Amino acid sequence: MSRTFALCAVLLGVVAGCGGAQRPAEEPAARPVEVSVDARRVGASLYVVVTGIGRDHLAGERIEDPGAWQVTASAGGQALEAVVNGSAKIERRPNGDPLSRRWDVVVKFSVGFAMPVQAAEVAIAVAAPGQPAQSFIVDAGSS
Repeated sequence: MSRTFALCAVLLGVVAGCGGAQRPAEEPAARPVEVSVDARRVGASLYVVVTGIGRDHLAGERIEDPGAWQVTASAGGQALEAVVNGSAKIERRPNGDPLSRRWDVVVKFSVGFAMPVQAAEVAIAVAAPGQPAQSFIVDAGSS
């Protein structure tokens, strides 16, 4: 009987020790934001849609605020004036770790630029908060 009791105690101890999932000692660091742009010319304006994906970021970080991003454009060596900030969409997706407080954050917003010059290409620079600018060359063909 004592042998059965000892075996049960060991099994209960193992089950109790494995009973719940434990939070990892250290969560992964946030990765740099992946940025892409889509631009199209509409009359004398350039409409730019910026999409940023930040993996393993905490909810409420500055990347979720499109106003904290730096977006500039130039054509033919001339800086273009940002004339309107368009809509924005912020989405938090699970990062695959159910115990993590971090998310894969998708930020999508638009900026309109006045484009008084005729140019085939436009240079666009986008900097997510706290990160260096990423540069893009886009076709600015007529609408």
